Amino acid sequence: MKTLPFILLLLLASCKSEPKTEIPTETEIDPTVYTIWKSYGQAHPEVKSNEMPASWFFHDNQKDADRLAALVVNGKKKASSGLYKWYEDAGAALPKVGTKHIITNFDGTAQAIIETVQVDTVPFNQISAAYAAMDIGTEVDALAKWKEAHRAFFQNALEESGQKFTEDMLVVCEVFKTLWPQEVLYEIKLNERSVVGVSPDSLQLEAMESKWGEEDYFTAMDDLMWYSAQMLEVLDSLKIPYINTERRRFRIVTPMEQLEVDNDTPEGGWRYFYFNGETIAEKDLFELMELK
Repeated sequence: MKTLPFILLLLLASCKSEPKTEIPTETEIDPTVYTIWKSYGQAHPEVKSNEMPASWFFHDNQKDADRLAALVVNGKKKASSGLYKWYEDAGAALPKVGTKHIITNFDGTAQAIIETVQVDTVPFNQISAAYAAMDIGTEVDALAKWKEAHRAFFQNALEESGQKFTEDMLVVCEVFKTLWPQEVLYEIKLNERSVVGVSPDSLQLEAMESKWGEEDYFTAMDDLMWYSAQMLEVLDSLKIPYINTERRRFRIVTPMEQLEVDNDTPEGGWRYFYFNGETIAEKDLFELMELK
């Protein structure tokens, strides 16, 4: 059965499905929903005893619902947005970090399992391009596209209840990650002593600048560039290859072991992994500057 907070999610302008007049019974749930949860449980035994998450689709029509589900599956859509007012009016709690959901196509066919990783409330007119890109699944004119689509959706939904949309309305910004199907990770193969560096991508950098402020952000960048140059000089003198990537998730493969790296957070961060020829260990810049 679906709880009140989940029914509310169906009302939100995150382009989720239209309001339901009745809670679906188990017989109305597509069999693929049970199948995907069973498959996930077989790969992750720790959740086998957990109650199956609620299942739903994005938007209110087949074309958009199926398109957005596909974006979730390939990891491009990582957020959804709804008006805080709707939670407030319904007396419902905001989404909770750690909550899982099963995303379906418009016809109810299960496509993916997601988990909420961050929840914020932000005025509509202060939404960042970085967040907008996570929501709509593209970096091309992300903020303009996000505002156009959500302004229209919010306005239409509010007008139906005799309310008006304003640019400073609070938006509940729910960031999630796709848990299932499992991503086919990009592999970096190492056979000799090497360092793999992970840099934030353009969206993560934008989120950092927004959080830190322009002055602190550029001061930090200047410091980072200086120390990075020192580290690269040390690695070059030791003839240790340096491989840099902006991929948020990937796998380092050596003849002895494999390590999956997950840097998929809104802000990301700079991380470094040192393979000494036998094992892989995460290091900071200063440790790498002291290599012999």
